[in-house]
Amino acid sequence: MKTQKQKETTMGIQMIIMFVVMAGLIFYMNRTQKNKQKNGWRA
Repeated sequence: MKTQKQKETTMGIQMIIMFVVMAGLIFYMNRTQKNKQKNGWRA
């Protein structure tokens, strides 16, 4: 059994990981879109 404190810490870590993943995904999407425009690719 986990204590309440351990549970909260795990939740916090999961939220941070989710946030980092989302931010990275958005950044990657924006970068690929900019590259497409710069190179004149047809999406």
